[in-house]
Amino acid sequence: RSLPTFILVSIANGASGHDGFGSLRDVEYDTMSGKYAEFVDREVLPAVMLNARVLAAFPNLKLTSDPDGRAAGGCSSGGAAAMSMAWFRPDLFRRVLAYSASLVFKDPYLSSNQTYPYGAWEYSDLIRTGAKKPLRVFHNANQHDQGTSDSEGYWGINARGTRQWTHDGCLYADHETLKQVWKHDGHATIQDEDYFHNKYRNWAVANNRTQAALQRMRYETRYAYGLGTCHCDARVINQDLP
Repeated sequence: RSLPTFILVSIANGASGHDGFGSLRDVEYDTMSGKYAEFVDREVLPAVMLNARVLAAFPNLKLTSDPDGRAAGGCSSGGAAAMSMAWFRPDLFRRVLAYSASLVFKDPYLSSNQTYPYGAWEYSDLIRTGAKKPLRVFHNANQHDQGTSDSEGYWGINARGTRQWTHDGCLYADHETLKQVWKHDGHATIQDEDYFHNKYRNWAVANNRTQAALQRMRYETRYAYGLGTCHCDARVINQDLP
């Protein structure tokens, strides 16, 4: 089987590399709503079609409005965004490609927590209890993904930016170094090992639960669980993407 011709539109988040509680990246990617799908549909894709360099290179370019011909993809919180784009706006997007998807309780400061107190962790229940939607979902989690109980699975960068690597190539930080300080409304919040050990912040368990729900509801789905691999591990991604 071969893929039909498709166009990849890559979008940077608005957080300038900052990923933490209350960050714009979390607001864009981890909010449980269809707002990001609407942003892509109403602002990003029209901007692509009006871009002079794009039009000069591809004068006959057309983008489909058929949701069955539109996929959303990403890794980590980008994977959660892809899931939300399709789940909340299946009239716009119906294909999901999500690696190490953050289907977890990612950020306590998101406004959507009022409706979904555990954030994207709730997808497994939403899928299981809600009406079936016309989606096709590929997602992935890995043995040493974020939040796993394996001591080699911790993902962290200390305040000095020091990284420590395990034999499997995962970022590692022990209990003393696994502390990330984020700013929210001028106040420092500490994200330490307890954050990743929280019941609702285990990436592998979250994706396992989500896949079980997808299968139970007979969705068209495929799940890749990477052995000996880490969060958003290129060794997994490169086996799947052309």
